[in-house]
Amino acid sequence: MMSNLIKSLVYENVRYTFLFRKVNTPGTRKYFVTAFDKVENKQSFEVKLGSDQKWHIVPPAPDWVAVFERQLYEILEDEG
Repeated sequence: MMSNLIKSLVYENVRYTFLFRKVNTPGTRKYFVTAFDKVENKQSFEVKLGSDQKWHIVPPAPDWVAVFERQLYEILEDEG
């Protein structure tokens, strides 16, 4: 089962839109995330709930995603 969530975040006057696609698998909570900038350059990566009950970006992921790390985790926490 998958559910979708869309959020926008701004960094250095550039709006990034993040599409979160929740993947429900036994024993694992994770999202496939696709990020678009204003010209629709697309990057994809995964975010997974670790055994420490914290969200983690799963490598490989674009380096610039680290700028949004805290905000992405907060979005996922709010979604439960």
